Amino acid sequence: MTHEQQPPFPRDDFWTHDHQLGEGVFYRQPHTIRLKLHRATERYSLSDDEEIIPVPTKRGERLYFLAKPYILVPDITVRIKVYPYQTESDQGAIGEVASSDWARRRHEELGSSQAWYYPQDRTLVLWEVDLNHRHRQPDPVGDPLLTTVWQGFERVLLEHCPDARTLVTPFDDPNYERDEYQAFLRSQGYGPIAPAAFGKEVAR
Repeated sequence: MTHEQQPPFPRDDFWTHDHQLGEGVFYRQPHTIRLKLHRATERYSLSDDEEIIPVPTKRGERLYFLAKPYILVPDITVRIKVYPYQTESDQGAIGEVASSDWARRRHEELGSSQAWYYPQDRTLVLWEVDLNHRHRQPDPVGDPLLTTVWQGFERVLLEHCPDARTLVTPFDDPNYERDEYQAFLRSQGYGPIAPAAFGKEVAR
């Protein structure tokens, strides 16, 4: 399920959309992977010498997306009872746990993703799908979290940009060996379309 849902946090002026991407195992427990999303309209102007992604229309308006995949984890509050003085039985302890509270939950961000949509060319550019080091596996092809976040981000973008015809992304990522990263892109249906870009047509 990737359609927009009521987020488990108050909406604000920046993170205005929230989507459910899928499921994953973290800390030996199943968790729902969610995505908070910022969307904005911006003016752009591209020159041929700086272009990595082939976009025919060089200036105009585009949509910018910044996303943070995350899970909800317990936000544990621990209350400590401090000893007024130490005894031999305390063995150097200054106090003891009086109580703990698991009622609240906090966001643990898994990474960051960015994209642009060029409506005149009906082209979506996935600029990055970056997982934090602690959640990232060295082989992207064998990383189920990367696959879940990548495919979920694609679906979310297409919900926001239903007229898109083409998905494009850079041909490498500094987090991975180039050959392994391109093998991952091919596993997601992408292929070379320019010297520094992979792409695919949107399946409808």
